[in-house]
Amino acid sequence: MGVFSNNADRKLLEARMRDEGRLPSGQVATLKWSVLHLGDIPRFDPHGWDFRTIGWVKKLIRLTWDEFMALTRVAVTADFHCVTRWSRFDNHWEGVSFRSTISPSRCRAPLTCSYTASRNTQRTFRSAT
Repeated sequence: MGVFSNNADRKLLEARMRDEGRLPSGQVATLKWSVLHLGDIPRFDPHGWDFRTIGWVKKLIRLTWDEFMALTRVAVTADFHCVTRWSRFDNHWEGVSFRSTISPSRCRAPLTCSYTASRNTQRTFRSAT
């Protein structure tokens, strides 16, 4: 789909998603992905990448890129609602699930949230429910 896609298609999608109850109040439908990021996109070095679990867990985990990529992958189709007011529907996602990354660590108490950090100072808190 081109950057200058037909606005009529977007309006039809928006009306249909609103009628189906899939478009939250205050959101607008989009047919494309917005590019939103902070700063430059760093080069990816699989040899320097790692995934770690820390915190209230029974077992700390550190996986290399190859070990991470060997984990079971899942495919999900879901809507995406951005805080900047746009929604994109029926997106196909594929990758390693959060549950498969945290379960080997065996949390000490019921998990209620997670904290994710990256090397470029991005931080995310996520509800586990």
